[in-house]
Amino acid sequence: MKKWSKNGFTHHCDGQQFLSPHRIKGDPCGCPESIKERKERARGRLGPQPSTEISFQIDSAPDLGHFRMRSISWKFTESVASIRSLMNSTRDNLACDLSLAVVELPSATGRTATYRQPLLLPEVVTAA
Repeated sequence: MKKWSKNGFTHHCDGQQFLSPHRIKGDPCGCPESIKERKERARGRLGPQPSTEISFQIDSAPDLGHFRMRSISWKFTESVASIRSLMNSTRDNLACDLSLAVVELPSATGRTATYRQPLLLPEVVTAA
C-alpha cells in the first residue's frame, strides 16, 4: 500500500506494518483491517492505495528469465494476499496462472469503458 501527496511519498505499508522508511519499518501503520474501509480512506485521499508487484517466471520457458508485474487493482491485491496465505500454509510447490480478463463497465455518458484486469489463480503442485 502506498500513498503519495504533492510533497512526495508519504506512506508505505503492507496494510498492517510500515515497510519504509527504515526508521519506522515494522511499526503498526494504522490502516483499517477491512478492505472496504481502506478503499473509502483511499478514495478520500486519507489512506494509501494498493501497489502490488509480483515477480515470476514462465514454468515452461525458464530460460526467458524472471518478469515483474505491477498493479494498483484492489481485486488483484486481494488475490495476492490469499495466495501469500496459501504459500505460507503448504509445503508443496505453488504454481499460478497469470491472465488478463476483459472488464466492461457502462459509463455515465452511455459508452462502455473497457479495461484489462489481472488475475492470479493458484494451483498447488504436489510432488510425485
